[in-house]
Amino acid sequence: MAVVIDLDSLNFDEMDELETISGCSFDEIGEAGRPKAKVMKALVFITLKRQNPDITLDEVGKMSLTDIDFEGDGLGTDVNPT
Repeated sequence: MAVVIDLDSLNFDEMDELETISGCSFDEIGEAGRPKAKVMKALVFITLKRQNPDITLDEVGKMSLTDIDFEGDGLGTDVNPT
């Protein structure tokens, strides 16, 4: 499944949810030493929840990187980690 991550498209509720799930303030996301897995999990959850409001954080937590084709790095550029 393709997931397009676009930080600029997050609304304020989604930004709040991202901070809550990741434990990072919005300006700390991406900084060295900050938890990356929690940020990725939160971003995937928030993005997928737009299309499937019934998806749970636990379901996303059971996914692996091979389950998701990332398109975009949140900055409007395309990346493919594989």
